[in-house]
Amino acid sequence: DENARTVEIPLDFLGEDRPYSVTIYRDAPTAHWDTNPTAYEIATESMKPRETLVLELAPGGGAAIRFEAQPR
Repeated sequence: DENARTVEIPLDFLGEDRPYSVTIYRDAPTAHWDTNPTAYEIATESMKPRETLVLELAPGGGAAIRFEAQPR
């Protein structure tokens, strides 16, 4: 919807306790569905299943996330 929000995603569904490369396509800080709908950024982080991914979604925004297991 058109309301900004924070989403917390526990990563325990990843299973194995190993690092994952997490690529996040997310709203840029200036994103807004009406005034700046194409503002986004791409970030890559290393995370483990015991962590929680926190996303700040812009008004009318969203995110896409890619998980890739890293070698041990």
